[in-house]
Amino acid sequence: MPIRGWFVWFAAALIAGCAQPGQKNVYWNTYTLRLESGPAPAGGFTAASTVVLYDEQFVMPFTNVAIVRAAISPAPPSNTSITWTSSDPSVIVQQQQANFATPAPTAPPFATFVNTGKTYGKSTVMATVGTPVVQSASVTVYHYPALSFGCRFRYNPAFTFDSAQRPLDQTSDLYDTIGSDQLGPLDGCQNSAFVTAPGTPEVWHTPYGGTLIPISSLADFTGIQASQWRNDATQFAPQDGSVLLFKTKGGLIVKALLPVGPYEVSNAGGSFPY
Repeated sequence: MPIRGWFVWFAAALIAGCAQPGQKNVYWNTYTLRLESGPAPAGGFTAASTVVLYDEQFVMPFTNVAIVRAAISPAPPSNTSITWTSSDPSVIVQQQQANFATPAPTAPPFATFVNTGKTYGKSTVMATVGTPVVQSASVTVYHYPALSFGCRFRYNPAFTFDSAQRPLDQTSDLYDTIGSDQLGPLDGCQNSAFVTAPGTPEVWHTPYGGTLIPISSLADFTGIQASQWRNDATQFAPQDGSVLLFKTKGGLIVKALLPVGPYEVSNAGGSFPY
């Protein structure tokens, strides 16, 4: 190639390789990508490595959705597009959140709604951006069933977790009792076997043994293992925001964030599935 032709080719290649942000060739290896999460609607974003979703309850709605966003530095081109994927059907990613609002809320820029799917489990939610060098980041998202436990209005005073159907009474795997003077006219335990004499305190019962584990975040809930079960007691004073790890009549282990929150039941091998 003649020297002049070689110089023109080299200059063109250099200009293409140094394209400014917003042009076709953005070299994403110069950017940092990390994920943040927050409750829906958007707000209070923090760095995310684990997101916990659980079925919403009447007394605690909107626990089945969160927002995950990609924090990119330095500021990316305005036309940057993020591809979001979920590795498991227990968790769904979508740009619009279907609810009672019209129009349906749309996720903020570089973000997605993360919703509970029709199954329970654990998913890797990944954000991918950029060519020719792709950047990606991921977060682990859990979807758990949930319960509202107690004798109050819209709560349930007793649960069984084995496959065999049993009466919900003092043989349940988990049940609540409370003094009659602490109940209002609409509370579910009125005139039931779970009501005790006036002046007696509320008690959480695990007839087959359990232990109470305090946690500081929902992420801590995911780390509790069935092997941590101990037969410390069969009765516990209520401690909001604590995890009760207890055994069922059939020998399974359950962890439940009480009085309202997610729970998980061990498999036959004695391990939590997720």
